[in-house]
Amino acid sequence: MRGRTRTVVAVVLVLSPLLALAACSSSDDGGTAKSSTTTSTTEQGEDEKGQKGSTMDLTANPWGLVSFTAANGSTPGTTQGQDAVLQFAEDGNMSGTTGCNNFAGTYKVSGSDLTISLGPMTRRACTDPALTAQEEALTTGLGDVTSYAISDRTLTLKVGANVRFTYSAEDTSLEGEWNVTGLNNGTGGLESSAATGLLAMDFGADGQVTVTGGCNTLSATYSTTGEEPLTFGPVASTKKLCEGDAAKADQQMADALGRTTDYEVVGGTLTLRDKDGAMQVTAKKAGS
Repeated sequence: MRGRTRTVVAVVLVLSPLLALAACSSSDDGGTAKSSTTTSTTEQGEDEKGQKGSTMDLTANPWGLVSFTAANGSTPGTTQGQDAVLQFAEDGNMSGTTGCNNFAGTYKVSGSDLTISLGPMTRRACTDPALTAQEEALTTGLGDVTSYAISDRTLTLKVGANVRFTYSAEDTSLEGEWNVTGLNNGTGGLESSAATGLLAMDFGADGQVTVTGGCNTLSATYSTTGEEPLTFGPVASTKKLCEGDAAKADQQMADALGRTTDYEVVGGTLTLRDKDGAMQVTAKKAGS
């Protein structure tokens, strides 16, 4: 299960077109890339034999970049540890990340035909040459895409008869262990510290979550089948006497779980949110 579809989160918007590529020489500012334009879509693509008419769903999950072909025909590897993700919403909006910057846009589908119109993008500096090349390939190539195909959880985006980008369906399941990267401090801010960085959440298939790494072990039930996409039951704790940052992190985690009503999993990152959309916890999939 996963939460409601959202755009990829950052901090500062660029209102100029995505194709400008000014991002790679700008200051290291994040941003939230959104677009209000909507278009209608269908759920049709090509099957693995290239035939039109098979039901394909671009919106079923986020897609992580596996490989791409640069404008000069080379096929450099994707940048390790820097997730480049596409996410298609049912209303015709889309969002993604190049691994360096976040962007928004719109798309239209007709049979196996696909057109992507890129929109605003954040302005974080891309200091890694390989990451810069990956970003350039995406920002100059996605707008050229003419068709798509989905087979075995693999999405291929084509320019004419040539495959330009290959993406793999991302696992959006809550189950498994997540290493905490940020924790709401109770006053609306998300903080990262040595204490919060030790926390890990383990979501079991039995509907139980366990939080370890603090002073005490926390546990609670969780549900993804109610009116809200994600809710937690009362948080129980072991009874060690705790003080300092570890005790503070335990309390902040318990409070954050109590406020959570929604979640999303994009690019191997789990984000828990409250009813107003404020981030409560961020975490990376263990081993990713």
